[in-house]
Formats: sequence, structure tokens, C-alpha cells
Amino acid sequence: MGRAKPAPVNTTCPMALHFSPLSRDSDVSIFSCGHADLDEFLIEDSMEYQQERLSVTRLAYINSEIVGFFTLVTFLHL
Repeated sequence: MGRAKPAPVNTTCPMALHFSPLSRDSDVSIFSCGHADLDEFLIEDSMEYQQERLSVTRLAYINSEIVGFFTLVTFLHL
């Protein structure tokens, strides 16, 4: 099976929500959701976890502002 193509970004709606993978180019340094543990994870740990293949993080944007994120964690049951 082929990989699913990402949904196109809606450029006609100024408040359109879109998602992008966390990358080294992502500037998450000023993100704040009001929960210190979540802010700290995104800013300090998420890239390392992703590089170690422990998780993947997607950033939620409205226009060019990060308004949220989600992280899927790898689970290995031994």
C-alpha cells in the first residue's frame, strides 16, 4: 500500500487549522498552553523522543502560529 497523502492546507479560510510534523526547523520555544509539564515536554523533550523513535509529534497551526500539538507514543509490550 502507498502512503496517504497529507490533506491540503486550506488557504482560503484565515482561521484554518492545519498540522505539520515536528522538525528541527520548528520553533516551539515560545509555545505555552498553560500546563508547565506539557510546555516543557514540547520545548525540551519532544524532538529527542522523536529522534529516538519513542514518539512522533504533530504541531497544530492556525496561520503560522502554533496553537497546539499532539504526540503519539510508541508502546512495546514485552
